[in-house]
Amino acid sequence: MTMNDSWGYQTADDAWKTPEAPSIRNLITCARDGGNYLINIGPEADGSIPEESVQILSTVGRWMDK
Repeated sequence: MTMNDSWGYQTADDAWKTPEAPSIRNLITCARDGGNYLINIGPEADGSIPEESVQILSTVGRWMDK
C-alpha cells in the first residue's frame, strides 16, 4: 500500500491517506488472514522519510500499542 498515490518519489503527490483508512483496516485484514503487509513510505529525492509518512506510521504504531 502506498501512503499517497505514488509508489516512488513524486514532488506533486500530496494526496496522503489517513492512518485509519486504509492502513489500520488493511493491517487487521492481513494479520487475520496470515498475510504480509507492505507499506511504501515514498521517500523524498534525498532518501529522507516525508513527515506525512512519519505521522501515519506513528499513528498506526500507537494504535498497535493499545
